[in-house]
Amino acid sequence: MASLILYASKYGATQSIAERIAARLTELGEQVELKPCAEAPESFAGYERVIVGCSIYVGTWFKDGAVLLRKRGDDLRQARVWAFSVGGNEALSDDARKTVAEIEPVEHEYFRGVVDHSEVGFVERQLIKIVGGTFGDFRDWDAIDAFADRIHAHAA
Repeated sequence: MASLILYASKYGATQSIAERIAARLTELGEQVELKPCAEAPESFAGYERVIVGCSIYVGTWFKDGAVLLRKRGDDLRQARVWAFSVGGNEALSDDARKTVAEIEPVEHEYFRGVVDHSEVGFVERQLIKIVGGTFGDFRDWDAIDAFADRIHAHAA
């Protein structure tokens, strides 16, 4: 059976992390499907596990990821779910942690992403400063690979 990776990404950092997890699981011999949250299948029954990743904006999950959890939370709780959140702050907000906890994932990991000053408008730059975010590329590829390795080991 395959793993399904769903992601919600505004500027591409979360998508790049989802792609890295997919590549790592594929290297480890797994079949993987990768889709945006907005294209989630009607059923998760044909998957060994579902991995859901979402960008964090102003302390909460980005809209497509939040909609998926709200509308498909019951379905996700029935599946073996792993989750990851991606943001610019040093730590995950309590609000985002509570949102993800509702789907009862096997594990929920937080990764820092990319906050590119040139890609965000004035209002977003101000919001990033207010919530304590900083600009730069903070993706930790080793930590992302280790997360994928834990997912794979859990299936073995």
